[in-house]
Amino acid sequence: MVTPPPDTTDAGPDRSGLFDSFADYEQQRQAAAVNLREAIGTPTAASVTDCKSVPVGAKACGGPRSYAIYSASGDDEIGIIRLAARITALDREANEQFGLNSDCALTPEPSVAVENGVCVAR
Repeated sequence: MVTPPPDTTDAGPDRSGLFDSFADYEQQRQAAAVNLREAIGTPTAASVTDCKSVPVGAKACGGPRSYAIYSASGDDEIGIIRLAARITALDREANEQFGLNSDCALTPEPSVAVENGVCVAR
């Protein structure tokens, strides 16, 4: 869980970081997350060896916010990894720029499986 920064509307935007505002960060992150979901699509696989997970996002205390499950048998594995890294970079910058807090709980990497020809987390 991300705790938004205190309201500093009177202070104006923070021009020392990547984002003009916390809303700007949220908008960029949401757009990147949509791109990641679209790139993954339905992660179909014939074998569990095609199923992989990639860390997504960054908690303020460290570690990923979540993991995305995808199929390495698809056309764009490198693109998926890059999109996940983009989200992680956005989170790291926001954590720094806005002094965000998180729950510091470890987000364990899920194991993967194939159910009805689709990669899923276990």
